[in-house]
Amino acid sequence: MDQENYPQKPSNSTHTGQAASFQVMHPPPLQNGQTFQKAPKPMRVSSASTKYTSWNSAEQAYLPSASTPRGKTALPSPRMSSAAKTPRPPGSQLSVLSTASRVPSAATMLVRLQENPRVVVESQLPHLLGASNAVILRELESERAIAEQDGNLILAQVRTDMLRAFVEHTGKETERALGSSNDHAPEITEKVNQYRTLMFDFTNMWEETFREYDEKAENAIQGLQREHQQHYEEVESLARSELAAKRLHYSRKVLNKREELERLIALRQYKEADRIRKDLIPMEEAEESRFEESLNTTLVSRIKTVRRSQEAKLEALKMRIVQGREDMMLQRRTDYFKLLLKHANGIEDAQQTAKRHAANERKTFSRQVNAMLLRSATKPVHFEDLMAS
Repeated sequence: MDQENYPQKPSNSTHTGQAASFQVMHPPPLQNGQTFQKAPKPMRVSSASTKYTSWNSAEQAYLPSASTPRGKTALPSPRMSSAAKTPRPPGSQLSVLSTASRVPSAATMLVRLQENPRVVVESQLPHLLGASNAVILRELESERAIAEQDGNLILAQVRTDMLRAFVEHTGKETERALGSSNDHAPEITEKVNQYRTLMFDFTNMWEETFREYDEKAENAIQGLQREHQQHYEEVESLARSELAAKRLHYSRKVLNKREELERLIALRQYKEADRIRKDLIPMEEAEESRFEESLNTTLVSRIKTVRRSQEAKLEALKMRIVQGREDMMLQRRTDYFKLLLKHANGIEDAQQTAKRHAANERKTFSRQVNAMLLRSATKPVHFEDLMAS
């Protein structure tokens, strides 16, 4: 097939001041009974000229001038670019953006782009945002390449600007969406809810445990006190009975006085006997008093010994209770920090996974954009750059 019918971009041409390579895109195979019309050869603009004399002022304001360094670009005639385009076979029509309702004519688009490129480009974005980024980029690149192959550089420039605007606009929107929205948000929320539920159950469980422990401790103290009282009464009764069974043993001095008193009475020396008796009575009372005091001292000593033993046991029980409660508090803190660390790590892992997922999505989108831009020999620009152009 004669390839003169298809204008091609020179391999050493430049676009926006940067070196770029363009692929020759062959037309699709002919359908039965279908022929191609021979496309007119494009106009060549001399590098010495500074304006496109055959184009209107709007076209001159938007398109690059011929004085651009190394800017020898093949430009079709505006009258021929829309009327004498090479027809494409059915099925090769663009699926998303090339309908008449969505894409204005080249002249209208030029005027609009001259007035406000942002409005023209963003007016197409609602049609783009419904599809995936890769599909949109492929559609834009496909339309740009077809328009360039057909020699319709106006439409190619429009598609290039839309591609750049889409990269800038949708790239930021995607990055913000990936940074704010999170596919792992339900997982994180579920983990947080599980953590709250576990902490609530953990607190209730330990409160119930401490309550039961305090009740058991109080019952143990009261039971020990009752046991001690019963033991005290038994010890006191036993001590009193034992002390009551004891008999007073008078001293030898008292016994001698009694023997002398009995001897004087036997000799009927009553005056002397009365004098001895008067001396004997205080001696016996004193010894009896000392005996009673010794019994009381012994009883009190036994009771005190029992009391001290009981108090020591009670104090030991209270100390064991306090120590047991402290051990439980320590165990509770240990379990709490283990639970906190475990689920905090789980939540942090989920958050890190979400961040990695978002970062991977951003990298994937960036790679798709960069690859598409490299293939189209364009570079991403801001809307301000479009308006400045």
